[in-house]
Amino acid sequence: MSRSGVIKFGEFLITVGLFFLLYEYVNWGAIQSSIKAAYVTGSGILLIIAYIISVKAKSIAIQEFAHLLSIVSAVIVVNILIASLVCPLSIIGGHIVKERTDVLEEDLGDFKDVSLDMEIVNGCIKLRSWNETNYKIVVVTKAMAWSEKGAEKMLNSTSIKLNKEKRESEIGLNLMVDVPSTNWFGISTDIEVCLPKNMSYDLELETVNGLIELDGIDGGFASLENVNGNIFMEDVNFSNIHAETVNGRIQASLTSDDAKLETVNGKINLEVGNASGRYKITTVNGGVIVKLHFFNDVGYHVKASTSMGNVDIDGPDFLFELKDRKQQEAWTEDFEVLETRIRVIAETVNGDIEVRK
Repeated sequence: MSRSGVIKFGEFLITVGLFFLLYEYVNWGAIQSSIKAAYVTGSGILLIIAYIISVKAKSIAIQEFAHLLSIVSAVIVVNILIASLVCPLSIIGGHIVKERTDVLEEDLGDFKDVSLDMEIVNGCIKLRSWNETNYKIVVVTKAMAWSEKGAEKMLNSTSIKLNKEKRESEIGLNLMVDVPSTNWFGISTDIEVCLPKNMSYDLELETVNGLIELDGIDGGFASLENVNGNIFMEDVNFSNIHAETVNGRIQASLTSDDAKLETVNGKINLEVGNASGRYKITTVNGGVIVKLHFFNDVGYHVKASTSMGNVDIDGPDFLFELKDRKQQEAWTEDFEVLETRIRVIAETVNGDIEVRK
């Protein structure tokens, strides 16, 4: 290796080492924006000075000192940008993981209605019913970094808080997972909740890069939002429910007066209960499968359409008003006079729609 090559390689090693040292031991996320701006401005001035020195200086030692100044300036700016743009080093591949488990539980006593509000980033929310009279919330937080100290520092920066609001026969539970914005990509939070049966729940659940799962939960209103992940529901009964994901599929065994299931990129599989209700199913890039249970006293009205795909409505005694490859509308005989009436509207842009028994 030539002399100049050795020097360049040495500068590269210094740059990498300095970057890791500053990232590890300086809490860039805690620095005020005005100070960050001053650092960036100062680093820019320092780079200009270093360039002028390297051009004017005749001594190699002075030139290399100027290069070191430029390295320090560049590393400081890169660390500030990483912290400001919410992109910690762990997104590149930290392999050290630290984990903490928090358990929150309390007997619900005489409360009959419970509202539950949760919002997390990078994690799963799972709710299931059980035969106990108390609720139990288990929160597992994981931090990923390049070192033990870094992972421990990230883990300690997070906190769990459960706010409670009690009103006569109703209690509101708001679970807050506080993660500094600079650690979003290095922290994951998984929540599992056990809720007493025979109670009514209102839910507002939201996650990014995770999963939402309900099992055996009944209630009045439910809002489920997922930006990048699936939504699963098993034996769920809500008067009004809205489940939406951007990039993921929805699979549900559901009974509802008014249900809306939406995804942009994913399939929707729905098994409909046998109580009156309206189900609106919408996806952009994915297929739809709807399973109906046919009983003598239950009527169905189904309308389905796709732009690029096929529609197939299959069931006993269906009367068709419209039936072609891309659009179909059908209902069972005496639909309007039956006490139990179920309406299903299914739409997709790119995918097949199948309605079957």
